[in-house]
Amino acid sequence: MKAGDGGPTVPGFTLELGQRLAKAIDAAGGVLVASRKLGLAEEVLAGWCDGTRPITLHELRALADASGLNQVWLAFGDDAASQEPHTVPVEAVRATWDFWIPVILRLKERPDPSTLREQFLADVLGRASQMPQDRE
Repeated sequence: MKAGDGGPTVPGFTLELGQRLAKAIDAAGGVLVASRKLGLAEEVLAGWCDGTRPITLHELRALADASGLNQVWLAFGDDAASQEPHTVPVEAVRATWDFWIPVILRLKERPDPSTLREQFLADVLGRASQMPQDRE
């Protein structure tokens, strides 16, 4: 969705939220440029900053994209953005890496697509047969 489509609003206007929104608008190139990027009137952006107009989540995301700022920081401030990001277990990364490297190497060789498909299916079936089976 693009900015201005409505949707749920960011709850609880505070001066800090208004300041973060103003920083994002400046980072997006100022009020005139940001309003053009978002397809909204300059008055709408000013209303976000002074609390006279609620900003929707879609508008917040569009503003974050236009400004290059973190949307979590933009909505909630430093405390929320500083939390540890979601991590993926190393085992999952290794398993994915081990699975895709042979596929990528074959793609670099540019084999016949039907041959590649057959090799890929054979690899998938071979790996599936090596996986431990949960039996109840």
